Amino acid sequence: MLDQDESFLDASQDTDSDRRLLCVAACSICAQSCMSFAETTQVRDEEAQLARSIRLAEDCADVCSTTWRFLVRGTDQDVDVTRALVEACAAAARACRTECERHATKSRSSASCAAACWVCEEACDDLASKLAS
Repeated sequence: MLDQDESFLDASQDTDSDRRLLCVAACSICAQSCMSFAETTQVRDEEAQLARSIRLAEDCADVCSTTWRFLVRGTDQDVDVTRALVEACAAAARACRTECERHATKSRSSASCAAACWVCEEACDDLASKLAS
């Protein structure tokens, strides 16, 4: 596995279309993983932090779903709108990942959610930086 500071994309060998497709796939997988985590995790009264993770996962799933659906519509979209949405998706994935990582040792679904969020965050950050240039 790569370090978090290291991008999993080799920018010298991909195209804008590749970045966009990778972002679509990462957002789709992240949305599914977040919803799975939220739907399968049971919270007891004393686990307020876990409840926060579930809420963030649901929010992340919504943002990721919107982002991938937006991206698959085509490449002739307004660049500023696209970049803002992709940046928002990266932020949602980052927040969810950070929270889910706190519970990753206790819950396999939390660890899986955190991993999917990390990939989504990386793909969105990469696409957003390409759109900014």
